[in-house]
Amino acid sequence: MTWTKGQQLQNGNYTIKSELGRGRYGITYLAKDNKNGEDVVIKTLNYEELDIQIKTNQITPEERIKLETRFLDEADKLRRYKHPHIVKVKKTFKEGDRGCIVMEYIPGDTLNRLVKRVLPEKEALRYIQQIGDALREVHKHDDLHRDVKPDNIMIRAGKYDAVLIDFELVRGFDHPLSRQVTEIGFAALELYSPQKDKGAYTDVYALAATLYAVLTGEKPPDAREIRDNKAQLIPPKQLNPLISERVNQAILAGMQLEAKNRPATVDEWLKLLGLKRGIPISVPNFEPTVLGSWANVVIAITGIVTTFILLKNEFAKPPVNPSPPPPPASTR
Repeated sequence: MTWTKGQQLQNGNYTIKSELGRGRYGITYLAKDNKNGEDVVIKTLNYEELDIQIKTNQITPEERIKLETRFLDEADKLRRYKHPHIVKVKKTFKEGDRGCIVMEYIPGDTLNRLVKRVLPEKEALRYIQQIGDALREVHKHDDLHRDVKPDNIMIRAGKYDAVLIDFELVRGFDHPLSRQVTEIGFAALELYSPQKDKGAYTDVYALAATLYAVLTGEKPPDAREIRDNKAQLIPPKQLNPLISERVNQAILAGMQLEAKNRPATVDEWLKLLGLKRGIPISVPNFEPTVLGSWANVVIAITGIVTTFILLKNEFAKPPVNPSPPPPPASTR
């Protein structure tokens, strides 16, 4: 049973405003914290999906209980992350038999919905640097995100600030739901094999794939299809000639199929991009539209050129009311 608008939780501490979305395991709601009047996000497990899993004998009732416990335990671990580019977990509570996680609400939109076609390289690198810094914090605690993609990156409204969201809290727990991998195109090859080791290099692949997507406007192909020669990873510079050769090569290095051939850490990969830790990339002082498509660039340049031509022609015109020529000299 899902919650509806106006429903009260925690004895009136929270009021549900709307459902924000559903993932493989969870449902997120926009709610009002009635104590301070702020909007928050409340996430709970998708119990309807879990009921289906039990009825179809994909998981047992015991596994469901274990999953619920792991859900809240992992949320408490996330509270250790103190980073401006990681969504903040405020608290956890139980509503009846449902575990709930209260997180900060981030006004804005996800990176994939903001991108109309492609981003300017400088703006894209700023976001990638910020999310890379966030992943450093995650990896410092021996954790992995495992689901980095434009869908899971929020851009704060009116700012050039990216925030990593939607940590799949049950990942790594050995049950059927957690064996599903991230979205095709952003999942490293090792995520398809439970027996293969995962590490920081797994998130490096997804971060490189994210940069590929926002700079080209194209979703990368499935890693398994690349492995099986059913698809080819086209170098991003072939899709967008405005990409620098350095960034082009760094993306290809981060998306190597074999983990051993990738940079082992986010730090190593960011260095390939020429990004220095603690030195943010500056971007033009205008509202982050994320409309950096070639079309917009062409329109802007065309406007400048047209204005220049019009002004040039205007100055080249003869006067509107030229002075009459002097009368001819008298022959008399």
